[in-house]
Amino acid sequence: TTISFSEDVKVNGHHVAAGTYSLFTIPDKSGVWVVILNSATDLWGSYDFDKEKNVARFEVQTREIKDKYEKMTFSINDEGEVVFAWDNLSFFFLVEKAKK
Repeated sequence: TTISFSEDVKVNGHHVAAGTYSLFTIPDKSGVWVVILNSATDLWGSYDFDKEKNVARFEVQTREIKDKYEKMTFSINDEGEVVFAWDNLSFFFLVEKAKK
């Protein structure tokens, strides 16, 4: 999964330059997942993952939702939150315009 930004942004407080990034998650049974943006976008899965290419790494709190999503879904709401939903689980992270 990749995510692209046409200008510099802040992602959950981390400065991220304009560009395209791989998006990884590390699930945890506690409900706190790690989200990683990595500059390597030509990966197949995480086989050649290089943590040295991480541009942002942060934790998110998952929550159970009523609706079931058969396919992994990402959406962006009016507040600038990127919302992940899959099966009966959801989390979000904030994307804001970077201040110059």
